[in-house]
Amino acid sequence: DTVCTVHLGACCFGPNLCIGDAGEADCVAGGGTYQGDQSDCGAACVFEDSGDLDGDGDVDGNDFIAFQACFTGDGGGLLVGCGGADLDVDDDVDLIDWGAFQSLFAPGDPPAHR
Repeated sequence: DTVCTVHLGACCFGPNLCIGDAGEADCVAGGGTYQGDQSDCGAACVFEDSGDLDGDGDVDGNDFIAFQACFTGDGGGLLVGCGGADLDVDDDVDLIDWGAFQSLFAPGDPPAHR
C-alpha cells in the first residue's frame, strides 16, 4: 500500500485574504503566496504594504485615488511607485488587490453638518 501525504498550509492573497488548508501548487496557480506546510491563516497573510499608499497611517480617499492610478489589471504589470497597491504581491494591481483594498478602506467619519 502506498500512502499519499498531502501537505497543506495557508495561501495568502493580501492582507486579510487567506485560504487555510491549501496545497502549494493550487495556491501558486491561483496567484496566491504559499506560507509553508502546516501554516495557518492567523498572522500569516499580513504584508508590510497594507493599502496605506500615502504613508499617513490610514487607508482613506487619498489612498483610493493612488490605488486607481496604479490599477493595471490581471497580468498588467506593476507601475513605478505602486508596490504598496500590489496587496497580493503578484506584480500587478488587479481585482484581487481591489478586494483586499476594500477590506482595509476606512473613509472616516462624515463631515459634521452645520
